Amino acid sequence: MGFLEGETGINIVGINGIDYSGHDPSNMIGGRVLAWCQDNNEDKVWISWGATIRDFFILDPNGVLVDKINLTAFNPDPTVDNGTNYTELKNLLLAAGNP
Repeated sequence: MGFLEGETGINIVGINGIDYSGHDPSNMIGGRVLAWCQDNNEDKVWISWGATIRDFFILDPNGVLVDKINLTAFNPDPTVDNGTNYTELKNLLLAAGNP
């Protein structure tokens, strides 16, 4: 992954909320390599984590929450805002992956 400059200790996975199970995730994962899961009534991951749409959770290698960012207001596209949000998110991921 170019985003993480060869870092192999960081994984990204998307978890679709129960309320969005019928929605096509192609806008989120189309043309990208991204693991994508579907939450369900048994696990209720979104409820247990207090997630809302477009939340991005950053965990350390032990699964401890480091930060939570909502990507609706915090657009990580490197072409937006002179790449400030992109750089901040990248640095958060690198720091969390290498405590």
